[in-house]
Amino acid sequence: MPDRMTQAAERLKVASESWMSVEVDALTEQVIPDSIVPADQSRIQRIEARYVETAAGQRMLDDRTHETDGKTGRSTSYCDGDR
Repeated sequence: MPDRMTQAAERLKVASESWMSVEVDALTEQVIPDSIVPADQSRIQRIEARYVETAAGQRMLDDRTHETDGKTGRSTSYCDGDR
């Protein structure tokens, strides 16, 4: 009978080879200290991120930044590399 580590490795192999795509959404809120940002600038940022990867290795990362003073930013990256 295989040991627990061997069984776990087999289950991980099956799980990692059987998926079609994965999509992860994350929301981060951060407060930047006064010592880093001048008092007249926004010190609170909200960052929304979405990461998508297909089993074929296609990847996309989309970041949106929102600051309390109304400024926004967006960065989108793509990669079509092989797995």
